Amino acid sequence: MEANHKLGLFVSYYLSRFDEEASKYLAYGNQLETHTRIGELLYINPHTVKNWRDEFDPLFEHRAVNLII
Repeated sequence: MEANHKLGLFVSYYLSRFDEEASKYLAYGNQLETHTRIGELLYINPHTVKNWRDEFDPLFEHRAVNLII
């Protein structure tokens, strides 16, 4: 795995863990602008940053996991 992708995963984890507070702290604007700027800085597609963040969301209950019982 390339170093920029590892950094992208770490940042995506941070964005998921701290949700909107992370976007405010980084001061790049809203979440879309934050993903775009991080993508530019790390040479990663901004959609990839968003998708990685979404993968971590269930760990922090930002997104409900649908279970069929």
